[in-house]
Formats: sequence, C-alpha cells, structure tokens
Amino acid sequence: MSLIPAAAAVLWRRDDPPRVYLARRVERMRFMGNVYAFAGGRVDEVDRRVSPDGEPGALRSAVVREMIEELAVDLRTGGSADADLRREICADPAIWENACGPLDDLGDPCLRLVTPDFYPRRFDTHFFVREVDQGCEPDLLAAELDAGGWDTPAAWLDRWRAGEFLLAPPTVIMLRAIAGTDPPRWERALRAVQHEVDEPARYQELRLDPGIRLIPLRTPTLPPALHTNCYLVGTRSAWLIDPASPWPAEQELLLATLEAADVQLAGVLLTHHHNDHIAAATRVSQHFGIPVAAHPETARLLDGRVAVQDQLEAGQELGFIHEDGQPGVLRVHFTPGHALGHACFLEQRYRGLVAGDMVSTLSSILIDPADGNMADYMDSLRRLAGLDIRTVYPAHGPADTRRTKCIDGQIAHRERRVNDLLQALADGEQDLEALTGLVWGDVPRPMLAFARKSAQSILAMLQRQGSVHFDGQRARLV
Repeated sequence: MSLIPAAAAVLWRRDDPPRVYLARRVERMRFMGNVYAFAGGRVDEVDRRVSPDGEPGALRSAVVREMIEELAVDLRTGGSADADLRREICADPAIWENACGPLDDLGDPCLRLVTPDFYPRRFDTHFFVREVDQGCEPDLLAAELDAGGWDTPAAWLDRWRAGEFLLAPPTVIMLRAIAGTDPPRWERALRAVQHEVDEPARYQELRLDPGIRLIPLRTPTLPPALHTNCYLVGTRSAWLIDPASPWPAEQELLLATLEAADVQLAGVLLTHHHNDHIAAATRVSQHFGIPVAAHPETARLLDGRVAVQDQLEAGQELGFIHEDGQPGVLRVHFTPGHALGHACFLEQRYRGLVAGDMVSTLSSILIDPADGNMADYMDSLRRLAGLDIRTVYPAHGPADTRRTKCIDGQIAHRERRVNDLLQALADGEQDLEALTGLVWGDVPRPMLAFARKSAQSILAMLQRQGSVHFDGQRARLV
C-alpha cells in the first residue's frame, strides 16, 4: 500500500502563555472523524507543479495551501487569508499554481509521522511549526472541520484527560513533547519525538483517549487483516486484552512495550477463543505473573491450550487506575455470535468499547457456522448499539470514532444480506453455490469461501426461525 504524502502545521500564537490551534474533523470522515488534530492535508498535484526542488517544495506548498483552504490562514503572512483567493482555490486547486509564489522562507518540517500499517489508508505527514499573528482567527472549512480553538499544549492535554474530546494519536505525542516548554524549543522537542517513534524495539504509543492504548500485533488472521489489536486499558494499573501473536518477535516487542509502559498489570482478558486472539496470552501471563480471565465458555473451549484462571460474568466490573490517579472501571458485556463465549469490554469514563470480533473497520465479520450463530450475533450487535459508546476499538483495523456508527452499519449490512438471500429464494429452490454467487456477487473471488460460510450461517438462522428449509446444500422458502 503506497503512502499518501501530506503536510500539517503546528500553528501557535504569541499569547501569554503561547497557545496552539487544534481543529476537529467532521464526524462523517472515516479517517479520524470527530477527532481534534493539527490541521493539514495531502500533497496535491498542483503542489508538485509549483515546486522546483521536488518534495521539500511540494510539502511547503501543501501546508500553505491547506491552511488557506481549511482555516483561512495564510502562512506566508502569518495573518488571515484573502477571502477571494480562498474561495477560488477551494473551487479550483489549479488556481494555486499562479497564486503560490516563493515559499523558501517557510523552512523545513521538523517531524515526519507515518500512519501505522494496520490502517487501510496511510499518510506520510510532515509537520511544520509556524507562528501566526495574535489577531489571527481561523475560519473553518465546514466540509472538513466543525470546531477548533486556541489553548496551551498543557491545557489541551488536561481537557483531553477530562474527557472533553478525542485527540489524534500523533497529536497526543506532539502535545506531550512541547507542553511546558517555550515555542523556540518546540522544533527541537519535536525532532526528539522522531527518534522515539522510530524506535524499533517497541510499539509506538497510539491513544485516542487516555483510557485505552492500541497495540497492533501481527498475526496469521483472516484477510484483509494482517494484525490483531491488543489493548492496554488503564495507565498506572491496567488490563491487557487479547495479546494475540504466536510469533516470538512480535511477542518480544509486546513484552518490551509493556515493560517500557511501567504499568502494573492486573491480568490478561480474552474476548474469545480464536487463535488470532490468544496466542501470546500464556507468555504474557507467565512473564508478569498475572492471571488470564475469560468467559466460562471461552475457558472451556481453550481447555488444554490456555490456562484460564478467572472466569468473567456479564456485567462484571474490573478496576484499574487512570493516568491522573482516578479509579477506572471496565465492564464486561457478553456478546455471543461470532464465538460462543465472546465478550466485549466497555471502559466507563471515556466510553471506549473494546469490541473484539463483533465489528471490524476493514471488512465484515465472519460468522462461521462451525462455532458461530448468526441470530446470537445480530442480537449482540443490537444490544451493543444501545450502549453509550464514544469510540469502538475493534480487533482488526483502526478505531472508529463515530460512536456506534460502525455497529449500526454492520447491523444494516447483515439485514441487507438476509433480505437479498430471501429475495433470491423467492425465485425458487437454490443450491448453496448458486445462492452465494447471487447474493455475494460483490465479493472478490478469493473471498467467496468466506461468503459461503456467511450464507450457511444466515440460512441456519432462517431455518431455526421457520422461514427457510436448508439441508446443508440446498435451500428453499417454507
């Protein structure tokens, strides 16, 4: 997957004390929607055309153009952008080719951050630090941003810890680096961040809210995923959910990351029994001397593979300690369907749901008739959709920051498949292969084997409901 070049700006104003500007991306955006971050955007073709020195010039052009478009701020002057120029560029970016002018005095970016490789879209973002006039007030591009403001780096972090909003993970790292220092030291501080995030011996810190840290582990999971997300819930004391990888190198990285986090682990929690969720559980348990906990059905299914010392109950509350010293609560939700003993965990302060394999932000979830149940899965999804959730943290793919939209979307997707299948059967009896081709015609050929299992699961559900007869190979309406 090719990286998308991008540029962003740490805008600051010489207030007393100095303040930086963050903007919130509109909720409908799949990438970091409903999240505050430093403003920026991708390098467009027009940026390359105006750049005689190649990439450095294209990055300067992109950050200046994006600030004009998104915030109505002109980095060339440090003041507000010309309203006519902004309107023209938004309507036709090619206008920028004649309006750009020399940008050599903009300097160079001080930090480069690449979106981790478990994201379906990956940005190669270069950050500039730029001062703007004290009277400069951004005017947001409503199509992309719906809120913004000025505050000190420390105050932004305090408000984030208070649960006021979500922050993009790179923004958290950057604010922590510059908080408590003066602007002349910010570029140096951010260059030091470069060495930290490029450290190969442990995982980069990924947090949207203070309660949950995402650790993507490479696993032999089902395509299109290449990772299973492990989650650390809590900061001073914490629970580790789904330490998944069977590979020694990944396990060593995970252990090094946990050691560096300097956290008191209370135990390992498992969402369910599948191999791509449990393979490092014993290693972590033995290394830290902590118990493994799971739903009783998961414990039964893991007998002889992973020793489960503690059994979880629906509604059980597990305690931990947040970064600010406040006690935290992780509530267990029993969600069978994908697996018989599947459980999700809802962090109560920031309302983050560790969803396991209830949803994925990369694809739909496989309900294998061998150990899954479509009716139970749909019931579990509907119960989750009724919870107060701000962020969904799936086992595969990035977090979804649009509250329950990905859960609602999965329900709607499954209901469409059921309706399409019933409509196909309205024309008469069908064998499984033909039915799969009719209803899942949009699925790539390599994925048809998984689609066939989904068809079997839906047909088994409809047979139990009395609307379909299915003998394992052929189906008809009753």
